[in-house]
Amino acid sequence: MIIVRYGEIGLKGKLRKSFENLLINNIRNVLKNNDFKPKISSDWGRIYVHSSNEKIARLISGVFGVTSTSLAFETGATIEEITE
Repeated sequence: MIIVRYGEIGLKGKLRKSFENLLINNIRNVLKNNDFKPKISSDWGRIYVHSSNEKIARLISGVFGVTSTSLAFETGATIEEITE
């Protein structure tokens, strides 16, 4: 998975969700133009791209409004799942 962080969009109050959706659409367009179509989801303050492709992370980091990207592993919350 790729964690996408954004900056000032999170400060937009009532319009935050609209700006976040616009950013997600911009990310989708950049990926689509490069023949990638991963699943994208979001939660407060973060956007998640369900892929571990480093090229996708680099493409996303160039999208206006994105402050950083990080490759991450998705796991459960128990110690056993984390240590796996």
